[in-house]
Amino acid sequence: MLHGGWTTRWHRDVQGRVDYKEYVDGSRIRFAYEPGSGRLSQRIDEKGQITRFRYNIDGTLHAKLFPNAEIATPTVTFGYDPFFKRVTSMTDGLGDTRTSYHPIGSLGANEVATIDGPWSNDEIAYAYDALGRVTSRTINGISQSPSYDAASRLTSLTNSLGTFTYTYDGATSRLSQVSHGGGVKAQFSYYGNNQDNRLQSITNRTPSNSIVSKFSYNYDAIGRITQWTQQAGASSATADVWALGYDGADQLTSASITTGGTPTKGYNWTYDPAANRLTETENGATQDFRYNALNQLDSTSLNLPETSYEWDAEDRLVAINQGTGRSEFEYDGLGRRVRIRELSNGSEVSNQTYLWCGLEICEERDSSGSSIQRRFLAQGMQDLSGGSAQTYLYTFDHLGSIRELLSPTGGLQGSVP
Repeated sequence: MLHGGWTTRWHRDVQGRVDYKEYVDGSRIRFAYEPGSGRLSQRIDEKGQITRFRYNIDGTLHAKLFPNAEIATPTVTFGYDPFFKRVTSMTDGLGDTRTSYHPIGSLGANEVATIDGPWSNDEIAYAYDALGRVTSRTINGISQSPSYDAASRLTSLTNSLGTFTYTYDGATSRLSQVSHGGGVKAQFSYYGNNQDNRLQSITNRTPSNSIVSKFSYNYDAIGRITQWTQQAGASSATADVWALGYDGADQLTSASITTGGTPTKGYNWTYDPAANRLTETENGATQDFRYNALNQLDSTSLNLPETSYEWDAEDRLVAINQGTGRSEFEYDGLGRRVRIRELSNGSEVSNQTYLWCGLEICEERDSSGSSIQRRFLAQGMQDLSGGSAQTYLYTFDHLGSIRELLSPTGGLQGSVP
């Protein structure tokens, strides 16, 4: 595989299996296999850390073990349905997570019915329609219910934030508007067929139709964004215009920003053969980034207290040390970050846990995992930490980055420049 002219090679054994993966700097990830079944038995990373795989008689994965991890990495084991090859339990560093399925002959047959994790009141329950689409997701009595049209496009969604309505660009799956029952809305426009119907703009509006923010896009012939206009409020005269440049590997190498037609900032980036960012230059001032043998960030030249990073054998960031502060991260057996712990001079400052729904964080809880502090949904969040629920709606850019927090009536509660 070529990356900007650099080559990554896969070396295979006589049976065609990958023996090792070699990067341009000579570092290797090696693989070993069971002699009879040919199943992967272990992976050895560039640091020599071993990941071992153990299997059941039917070939399902029973366990992942990390016998010589530089930083302790919990073993993960799986249990299965006796009749179907589907996971019914997982045991990791947090405890046990159990999964049940809807029975054959019912709506949602063989689909996940419940997922019950190691904390109290953390069961997630799912219901389905005759087409196998999710019709509700419930966490400890709090539900989210979607509705669909004949093309299985989401048309409405009701959750603890309110009801959201979705409309589309004709018969396509391209959104034209998402609106909240209180009147806050996001509108989307697109280029024509000669520009592959790419996204042209996102406009976020209040119930009175005033513009909260607007993002507009221009592209090159191969679909890369070359100009990104970011407008806050109703006036386009003070919008930030980002002109973006790329290298042959599609890596972002430059950004020039003008505000109201006046140049304000300029950025440049360089990369190593493994696509690690080596430098960032802002208005002539350069910061360096350094990496270890596993291409994990090791240190930087940022004007900050001395900073170091710790990674486990699953290539997950588990701690950041910066001056007298330390941030610790814990993960479940699926690699999802479920705890963030902050310390200062060795004393705990905060300790939050996170409940996940698939690949999305649903709730922030206290250190025990029992008391809910915040609910996170795709459209916004509820803050319960003050005793009464405060509801905030999100606005987004094309990256899915949150740009503003709005009240349900459109009042600006916070923004990210």
